[in-house]
Amino acid sequence: MRAAIGFYQLVADHVALCEFLLSTGPVYARRHQSVPDSQEPQFGPLADMLTADGGVFLICRLGDLGAVPIKRYESQGVWWRTVNPQVAPVLTYNYEPLDRRELFRSSLGAILDYVAADRRRQKDIDFKRWAKSVVAWVKTRCTVNCTLFGFDYPCTPAVAAALEEGRIVLKN
Repeated sequence: MRAAIGFYQLVADHVALCEFLLSTGPVYARRHQSVPDSQEPQFGPLADMLTADGGVFLICRLGDLGAVPIKRYESQGVWWRTVNPQVAPVLTYNYEPLDRRELFRSSLGAILDYVAADRRRQKDIDFKRWAKSVVAWVKTRCTVNCTLFGFDYPCTPAVAAALEEGRIVLKN
């Protein structure tokens, strides 16, 4: 089961999401990418990790850091370490700046349960509540649908107003 939303947001909406996440307690993040085996995948404070360039990030609460498994794997003779969001208690947050970096194509979600060794596994109930509350917070802010690049997506009213007023012009 997954709690998720794909949406468009402005820079101010991204800042508001970060402020909301921080209001839930200490929150940490890291880029969702593998690191060489000699390095440990590190989470840092949310404010230090999210960049204006966007990307895919894994976000977790301080209390869940110890439950984040680090997976080792080999690729082309080199060993790597990574965090698997399927099994780890993390939110996956992707935000991609478009055109002049004033509008972000974004998604936020978490896997709430998964299958391992042919058995359905549940993530921690407190993590599931937190993840659902964060996704619900975004959904309550995305009350408008916009058609961008030929697809309908939820967006914040600020995005809809900026598009309607011509403050943001996208090349299709």
